Amino acid sequence: MTGEAAHQKIPTEDLHLRNLVHHWIVSLVKTLQETSQYTADHPEARRCTAALYQQLQALVRGKAEVTVLAKIGGDPKDVVLDGIFPEAVNLAALLPQAVGDLFLPKLREYFDRHRLLAWSIKADIPQQEFEAFIAVLSAVAPAPGDTNTSVPTETGKALAARGVSRVSLVFMDELVGRDRQLPWRVEIALTRLRKDLRMIPLFKSRNAREIRQVKAQVIDDIIRPLRRADLIKAILLNCDLILKDLQEANPEAIELEIIDHLPPAIVGHTALELAKELGSPDPARTTPQPERARRLLRAVVARLHDQAIPGADQVLSHLFEHRLLTLAELPRHLQEAIATKQFADEYLAHEPQHVERLCALRDDPGAAATYAQIVPELLRRDKYMAALTILRGIESAAAGNSPSAPTFAALLESIRAAVAGDDLFHTLVERFRTGSAGVRQKVVEVLAALGKPGIPPLIEALVGSEDAELRRHLVAALIQIGSPVLWAVRLVLERPGVSPRAARDLLAVLAHIGGAEASHTVRRHLHHPDAGVREEAIAALVKTSGRGAENDLLSSLKDQEPGVRRRAFLCLGSLGSSDPRVLEFLCGMVRRRQKNEAEEDDRLQMQACQALAEIGRVVPSIRSNIQPVLIQALDPESGKGLLGRWSPTAMKSDAVRAAICTTLGQIGDTEAAEVLIKLSKDKSPLLRERATRALRQFQDRLSRRS
Repeated sequence: MTGEAAHQKIPTEDLHLRNLVHHWIVSLVKTLQETSQYTADHPEARRCTAALYQQLQALVRGKAEVTVLAKIGGDPKDVVLDGIFPEAVNLAALLPQAVGDLFLPKLREYFDRHRLLAWSIKADIPQQEFEAFIAVLSAVAPAPGDTNTSVPTETGKALAARGVSRVSLVFMDELVGRDRQLPWRVEIALTRLRKDLRMIPLFKSRNAREIRQVKAQVIDDIIRPLRRADLIKAILLNCDLILKDLQEANPEAIELEIIDHLPPAIVGHTALELAKELGSPDPARTTPQPERARRLLRAVVARLHDQAIPGADQVLSHLFEHRLLTLAELPRHLQEAIATKQFADEYLAHEPQHVERLCALRDDPGAAATYAQIVPELLRRDKYMAALTILRGIESAAAGNSPSAPTFAALLESIRAAVAGDDLFHTLVERFRTGSAGVRQKVVEVLAALGKPGIPPLIEALVGSEDAELRRHLVAALIQIGSPVLWAVRLVLERPGVSPRAARDLLAVLAHIGGAEASHTVRRHLHHPDAGVREEAIAALVKTSGRGAENDLLSSLKDQEPGVRRRAFLCLGSLGSSDPRVLEFLCGMVRRRQKNEAEEDDRLQMQACQALAEIGRVVPSIRSNIQPVLIQALDPESGKGLLGRWSPTAMKSDAVRAAICTTLGQIGDTEAAEVLIKLSKDKSPLLRERATRALRQFQDRLSRRS
């Protein structure tokens, strides 16, 4: 019996069981002591046993069984509990030290006196049967020095007489496999299998179907709690230790039933453990390990063909790659996947010839489908240009006028759907994030080539990313795809909870794509709660609607946020709008004000000056309406009559007056030049510099005319 790590870290969700184990072990030792002093029907013995049973039920709730094992030799506190936690635990490490020091040696002494290694109690044991089990254990014990009494035999008879069937005991004399240096849990499991399966023929009152059910239950109860593939492998490879004692017509029947009862999560790991035996068998073993392991592996592989087994494909592929399985022994879908990989190797090795052949298959979509199938595989290998060549070749055939064009179109959509619906898409997005500029450009081309099926995950990646560089490339890919993205962008923008950052990115996409549908979607966001989104919507609307955005921009000039109003000014200016309402609004923004009137924000006035310059440049006839307003705002004393000179007016900041100078230099006439000459001698350095520059602009315009 080889040692194992008996103390395992207990999962957080199972920590509450530690206290239950503590109280149950203490009660167990006390109950065994009490029942050994009284008869089974004594009130005190029955009270202790009944209380112990209730504690057991609380402990095994949701479990199959609980096993207590005292390992041969070693520390007198070396008692192991199995079946409650994911792994067996040493009670000395689980219990408080004072409790362990006091009670575990007593429990171990009880096991040793009865030559008992372990006992397992099923969770569904009735109270009456449990009380009978405790009574038998307390009653059957050899006297010191008695070597003639067979404790296992006497205990078995007593348990059978009391109808106890939901308890399994393993005595030292029954232990199998001592000469093979097996893990102790394997020795105990094999011993239990041998003992419990030998008992089945004694159920003479049961029919064949009931016998099969009992047999299956015995195997399931012993195998299922093990949870470790290395232990399962050891049991399977050493079943010969128990087969000679069982009346089995087929010597492999027990092994096959064990494999059939393995939990799905452990089947694949068991196959990999058996594969290790074939790769490097233990030279110390005297049994024919490789041949037995090969036979068992075939049986486990038969279960792996069931797609409910987690990781089945990866395990089968591993076995094939290590030549432990042939291609014919794999499921059909894996055979096809391997054939695809092999053809991808062939394509990359002779790419020019295959590209030439693909171009010649414009009337043969069936043959082209072979190339289509390797596109995902090429992308997994980062062979982007090779994949794009195939995609574009099929796309070209789909766009043609031949009778096979619709079939090519369906083939193209199947490729796109396969890539977009696979984890491969997320791999491509990761390449975006970590790849070089060259790799990113190639991935952009791939994403654009995916077309409509790739749009939703592409947008979701954009919405969820915090990486500004990645978002920039994602936006570029959506723009490259073009109008097919409009429907998906609209759905996301209309979804509650979309962040302002994501909304701005998507509006930027719509601005580049353009069109009536894009304009309609953008217009809905002019009243978005976030000012930044409103600004982006204004800019996008100008790009998608042009002059048709003027009315919306005029409304935005009344926005409560200065940033939104500034963006509206700039956009109106960029349109060169000659709408009287626009001109009136802009002139009103920079006009001369009385001292008791509040001035507009300086930045807004400067933006208005830029817009007026653009409008005056596009529509020269309007300049005569703009110039007087600017001159009066620049020089409050100009344009006043005798009485007007006594009315107090506000003086604008140097920054605003400098912006007015720039605008007059671009659209003003000789009257504006007189004001600029005056300001070129102003005490403000900023005004002097800006007025001088504006005069040079004015003179340049005059010289160009002449």
